[in-house]
Parts: sequence; structure tokens; C-alpha cells
Amino acid sequence: RVTTTLSCAGQQLAVTVEAFPRRSTANSLVRERRRITGELSAEEATVAALPAAQAGGEWSLIHTVGPARSVAVASWTDGVPAPDGMAGRIRQARDSLFGTAYAPVLVAAVIASPKRLSPAEQQRADALLRGFVDAQTDLTARVAALAESAQQ
Repeated sequence: RVTTTLSCAGQQLAVTVEAFPRRSTANSLVRERRRITGELSAEEATVAALPAAQAGGEWSLIHTVGPARSVAVASWTDGVPAPDGMAGRIRQARDSLFGTAYAPVLVAAVIASPKRLSPAEQQRADALLRGFVDAQTDLTARVAALAESAQQ
């Protein structure tokens, strides 16, 4: 796992990229996603799709309160963006049983706040996350290279 902090438009953006063992189950990825987003410990959480044509992938935008976070998150299996829902879980189950040439990868961009964001602040955070994701024009190729080179 690699996490780096970027400063974008006056906001701190923590970006995490994590490669998992090639035979990981879907539960491993879901558990780590929930840890990064704060969904498990949050008082409330909302999840919505985040259209990201440039970066590829099926990105989710997650907002939590207690802790206050806005997160863009996506995963890749077999070197390609993983579908959300049951289709993604089935693909991951198949890979955990039969193996794959690519490690599953989770990418998350997190904006954490010490307090609940106002609606205007939330809109700015969402726009920043959307802009960050859209700026990653070759992300799928970079994730595929990472996934292929990750140790088993």
C-alpha cells in the first residue's frame, strides 16, 4: 500500500493505491475500502456513482459523517476496472479460486475534514475529487502494470 498526500486547490487529498495478493477474496477489498472510507465507523454514509470517463473504472463517491470524509474509490481486477456489485464480487471469487496474472488493486482519494462540511464545501470537495479522477487519463494502464508486477 502506498499513500501520498497532495494539495489541490487548498485541500489536502490523501491518495492510496493498494495491491492485494492475487488470490484475494472480494471481502478483502471491501473490508479495506470500508476502512479507508471510514464507512464502518461513520455515523452515516452515502454512496453514489462518480462518472469518470477519463480515468476509466467504476468510481464511487462516498460521503461519511463522524468522521467527515469525501472519498472517490475504485478497484481493478484482471488489470481492468472492476464492475460494482455482484458482477465484481463474482469476478473476484473466480480469481481467488483459479488465480490470475493480475493482483486486484484499490485506488482511493480521500478528503478528510475535522467538521461536517456545509453543502457548498461538499460541492467543492466533490468537484475536486471529480477533477482529480478525470485528470488520471492513463490510470487504467498504470494500474494494470502495477497489478501485473505485484508479488503474489
